[in-house]
Amino acid sequence: MLDTPTRPRSEFRNWLKIFVAALAFVGVAGVSTATLFGGIRPYSLATSSMTPAIQPGDRFLVEAISLRTRPPQRGELLLFSTDNIGSLPPGQVYVKRLAGLPGEHLQIKSGQLYINGAQVTLTNSSGPMTHPLPPGVANHETDLKIPTGQYFFLGDNSTNSNDSRFFGTVPAQNIRSRPWFRYSPGARPRAIK
Repeated sequence: MLDTPTRPRSEFRNWLKIFVAALAFVGVAGVSTATLFGGIRPYSLATSSMTPAIQPGDRFLVEAISLRTRPPQRGELLLFSTDNIGSLPPGQVYVKRLAGLPGEHLQIKSGQLYINGAQVTLTNSSGPMTHPLPPGVANHETDLKIPTGQYFFLGDNSTNSNDSRFFGTVPAQNIRSRPWFRYSPGARPRAIK
């Protein structure tokens, strides 16, 4: 009996595992995967501001290729540098979910997001999100027109996130890449949403 139909799938999985392991090794070895794989590199997040999408200790690959062919899209997770964002220390990288695009009027009222007066619901792997303030923060309203060339970001774990509600908008040139594929820990889903 021939096992040809299942063999290619099995071989593909084996090659995929080898590819992911090679990327992880290159990242651990300190070699820039950006030059080796056209913008794909390993990354990890230390805070809980993006749970459940990304949890502390998750190791994942980020890619920049798609951002070269299209503008950032509302709802996707993106990595950006903190350079030239007045209230943030320079040289750091944040991961947040894109909520507002250039030129839009954005409001957050009672934990709900409004874009140009219409309610917009962002979702993650747990479903629809709301955006309540962190404990101890009172009477903080978000109501702004997003400047040209700027973006507004929110953390999925809204009550534990330093995001655009507090540090303002992010220049387009600061956006670096997007989370793409989780390779560790093995028990967590591979796709990052």
